[in-house]
Amino acid sequence: MFDAVPWSRDPAFAADVRRRTQAADALVAIADELDGKEVAAAGGYATLHEMVRATRDLRALIHLVSLGLGSSAQGLAASLFRSSMAIQWALRNQGLADRRMMLHAQLGMELALERREAAGSPLPDSPRMDPADRNEALSLFELSAETLWTGHRSLGDLVEDVVAVEADDDTEAEMLRHHQRVMHSWSALVAATSGVGAIAVRGVSDADRPDFLVLVSGPAQNEHLFQALTLA
Repeated sequence: MFDAVPWSRDPAFAADVRRRTQAADALVAIADELDGKEVAAAGGYATLHEMVRATRDLRALIHLVSLGLGSSAQGLAASLFRSSMAIQWALRNQGLADRRMMLHAQLGMELALERREAAGSPLPDSPRMDPADRNEALSLFELSAETLWTGHRSLGDLVEDVVAVEADDDTEAEMLRHHQRVMHSWSALVAATSGVGAIAVRGVSDADRPDFLVLVSGPAQNEHLFQALTLA
């Protein structure tokens, strides 16, 4: 079981974090039971790959929360939300999901090789992407392999696809939209090299010397811990 924020001197705060991490602990425990085991991947390897990545992100997020690094954990929370949407879409579109993940991965590696080649760096002895597959990938992902591997132009488009088939009522649909538009956007902004991100990890003002800050680069007891756990 996760040992919540051992650095905290506030028992109530630590208890609240521990309560909020119980669900995350349960998911990690389920993943641990499958760790190292062979799983049939016919017609669904994209889902399995994304689930493994999400589990690793969740494990890392719990560790960051335990260290009191809430703003850093927010970046993983945003990644987990994107993964959860991709997984739900892939479960409904297994063959298509497998094809698009493969194309996205191949395009990403192909573009990386081309950048190395243009820079005069030595290239590994590996096969290049089939021209027909490259054209298909570029039609889906334009000139960037940094887009969603699902082929959606934006996270909002992916969420709407998930809402259309997964949401049982308007309340659930609006909850998913709220998570994407409000919580995910905020977490991604906090984790980015942004003004908001910098202020989120600012020091604590000294009441006696208002022109100075007490630098806090270690654990911090703040709302970012709870925001990361809520979105994850």
